[in-house]
Amino acid sequence: MPERSILEELQASFQKKEKSDWIHIASTEVNAQDPLKKLQWIDKDQLTFLPYYDKSDLPLDYRDNFQLQPDSRIFLGQRGWYNLSPVAVTEERYANEASHKHVMHGADGIILDIRKKDVKLSTLLDGIEWPFCNMSFVSSEETSLPDEIINHCNNKSYSSEKIEGSIFWRNPPSFMESFRQFRDFKKFHCAGIFIEHSTPSVEIANALFHGVNSVNNFIDNDVATEIALQSISFSLTSDKEFFISIAKFKALRMLWYQVSQAYGCTQFKPDDLHLHARSEVLVDQNYYPHGNMLKSTASSIAAICGGCNSLTVYGEDEDNTMMQRMARNTPVILREESYLSKVADPLAGSYALEVMINTLAKESWQKFQSLSADL
Repeated sequence: MPERSILEELQASFQKKEKSDWIHIASTEVNAQDPLKKLQWIDKDQLTFLPYYDKSDLPLDYRDNFQLQPDSRIFLGQRGWYNLSPVAVTEERYANEASHKHVMHGADGIILDIRKKDVKLSTLLDGIEWPFCNMSFVSSEETSLPDEIINHCNNKSYSSEKIEGSIFWRNPPSFMESFRQFRDFKKFHCAGIFIEHSTPSVEIANALFHGVNSVNNFIDNDVATEIALQSISFSLTSDKEFFISIAKFKALRMLWYQVSQAYGCTQFKPDDLHLHARSEVLVDQNYYPHGNMLKSTASSIAAICGGCNSLTVYGEDEDNTMMQRMARNTPVILREESYLSKVADPLAGSYALEVMINTLAKESWQKFQSLSADL
């Protein structure tokens, strides 16, 4: 008779339990009260979540298409993301020096906050070989930046297929003629959208609203829908609300896929959306001096497990070399020493998380529809 497998041994050794068994045992810990009510919690959107879920709460069949797939960039691991260090651009030469330091000490790329209306990109990126790192930008208004990027890539004879990054607009501009020139830049998103911190459902609704407006602007200017969708990316915060932050990224990816299907882009896949996560500074004297480091670690793990494609951790003081080093090294340690890059979707199939994603997605979609109705 063949020996039983390890799985069969485990199944024979541990009896199958139902939710009623958990409720019975947990009630003894809360003085015979209903633990589902006693231990429920409410998030920032006033959505109520229970302490326990199982398959009776949410079938997972529909989720098969939304599991994160192994990253094709083997050097980043199965759960791949770019570690983008932030650099505020006030003067091109100083920003260039800061960028070199970050790239030489562990960053996969840079996200440049363009404070000035126009910059000289040849000076800003002097000595930086763009095809070997991710270069992204944050801009608050219409600038000559798109033209500068195209000219810089042409002058350097860079292949458009090897250029990765985004322009995240704080105020999404109307369609710019220069956007047409990025049609062959498959990995660069010229119409990225910077989403300000708010409640999770509001952030997702705003992302969908501005994203759809941008796609419509492209289409109205005779740009193919596929190119329009390719041009969009989103930058969102990841904060200390650990599981909700994970759910936020996953819910947005799922909803944007639904948007793409509404446009008839059957070739668009959930993984085609680029999501950038920001761990912004926590200033709280109760946790001084390392509160921001602790917060950025938790928020980075949440963003990574949620499926971010790039991640920026902000140091408590951008002029403090040690704080900048701690911020830059947080994602590096999570990849190289905590091995978060080893599994493509470590939380796939978690009933509790899937319920959070589903609940948050429904709330966000309703708010998105309200925003759209006001146009």
